[in-house]
Amino acid sequence: MIITSEVLNKMVEDLGMRFPVATISRDLNISKGPVSEYLKGKKVPSSNFIKQFENFYKVNSLDYLKPKNNSVEKTERLLSNEGLSEEHKQIINDAFLLNKSEVIKIPAVRDFIETLVLKTENDLMREIDGLNKKITQNKP
Repeated sequence: MIITSEVLNKMVEDLGMRFPVATISRDLNISKGPVSEYLKGKKVPSSNFIKQFENFYKVNSLDYLKPKNNSVEKTERLLSNEGLSEEHKQIINDAFLLNKSEVIKIPAVRDFIETLVLKTENDLMREIDGLNKKITQNKP
């Protein structure tokens, strides 16, 4: 599972940790160095670390990947083409292709795309983990 330091820091903030590096290090029995690097964004948290973190603190990192503001949700509905005629869909598609570099700069669009990418990566990692468990269980 690929989780950014931003998401990790939000989970830590919501848990109300006063000294997160020391607390996490003690609770998960890992050295402070990697924890500090994860929180500062110097390294991407490993999938094993995220699993341990989620299990110990009873949180789900995917809850932090969902769009939080209305503009992202509105963009998501627009990009999903709900209720649009074929002509409108074509106009939006053409406008996006012609102005892709500018459209990507719009925060709501960028947030939406980043959320989709992270969700896709997380879904893939969960599927891989599930397959690995099945393979491990089927070994004699």
